[in-house]
Amino acid sequence: MIHILWCKIDTTQNFQTYLKKIPKPFQDNILRYRRAEDQWLKLLGKLLLLKGMELLGHADVNLNTLQYTKYKRPYLKQKPDFNISHSGTHVMCAFSTQNAIGVDIEKINTIDINDFKNVLSHKEWLHINQADDTLKQFYSYWTAKESLLKADGRGITVELDKVHINTTHGTFENKQWFLQKIDFNPAYAVHIASDALIENIHLHEININHL
Repeated sequence: MIHILWCKIDTTQNFQTYLKKIPKPFQDNILRYRRAEDQWLKLLGKLLLLKGMELLGHADVNLNTLQYTKYKRPYLKQKPDFNISHSGTHVMCAFSTQNAIGVDIEKINTIDINDFKNVLSHKEWLHINQADDTLKQFYSYWTAKESLLKADGRGITVELDKVHINTTHGTFENKQWFLQKIDFNPAYAVHIASDALIENIHLHEININHL
């Protein structure tokens, strides 16, 4: 079962009030970001992680128990897999109770997609250019690739052109991954990836007051 918690920045809230809910080392790391929006996004990601673990019956979890792989991917030993992503004003945290999970959210900004042709296969590039909305289709491929690499655990250490997407599946180093597009806001593109068939997705909007 997969749960996806999401929320958005609310700058009317007192940032310090929420910052104090996490351990000091994490506070210090967040405050290294200069833009207030980036600080909010990083903080909300951590708070969504804690809220999700609480909803899944792991209220004893705290950020000090986080461990990290050699690729610096955080995980919790013997707990559901999770992955965090943020873009624009939105933050998501996906949880899988049985399998590896990756999530990627991207705000659909106007860009020149030709600058990114090198990360796409010929088939992917052709599909994008045949789409009614080429920009949205580009972001769909981008989030699919990113979510897969995040589920794999290597993330941005791997070039996106090493990942090949075929609608509901993706392949990387001869391993097949399952993909699912998440529709929740037309201004954003979102995908999740898992090493098992994706079923029973529960999307939860979390009000910042409940974090």
